[in-house]
Amino acid sequence: GTLSFLIDGRWLDAPRGSFVLVPGGMTHDFENRSSTRAGALNFSVPGGFEEHMPGIADWFRQHPPGDAR
Repeated sequence: GTLSFLIDGRWLDAPRGSFVLVPGGMTHDFENRSSTRAGALNFSVPGGFEEHMPGIADWFRQHPPGDAR
């Protein structure tokens, strides 16, 4: 499938096999806009953000995704 990535205000379609680099500190998001299953392998270097994940998950529970396009 194809994933769409939001990188600093611009959407980029990334078909299977793509490499996407999001520089640190940049606003980013991703979504599968198709009915075909798609996946991504994500590396965050350096690490350390993991301790913030519970707060991030809480924020998304309070602000369910809408139409981000």
